[in-house]
Amino acid sequence: MLSELPTLKTPPSCYNHEDGDVCVTEDTAEVAKEHLANFPEKVYWDRLVQVFERNGLAAEVTPAGIQVSW
Repeated sequence: MLSELPTLKTPPSCYNHEDGDVCVTEDTAEVAKEHLANFPEKVYWDRLVQVFERNGLAAEVTPAGIQVSW
C-alpha cells in the first residue's frame, strides 16, 4: 500500500473506517486497500488520533472515520 503513494497527484491520506476498511484517496476517489480485523471502537478514536499525531502524522476524526495524512 505505501509503495503506491508516491504516484498520487494529491497529498496522500487515508481513511480508517469503523468497519476496519482502510481506504486511500487517489485523486478524488477513495479506494479500499486493506482491512483491519480488530480496528478500535469509536470511543477510542480520539486516543488513536493522539498516537498518530505523536508519530508525525496529521489525523482527525471525521464522520467517515479517522483521516490520516502525511
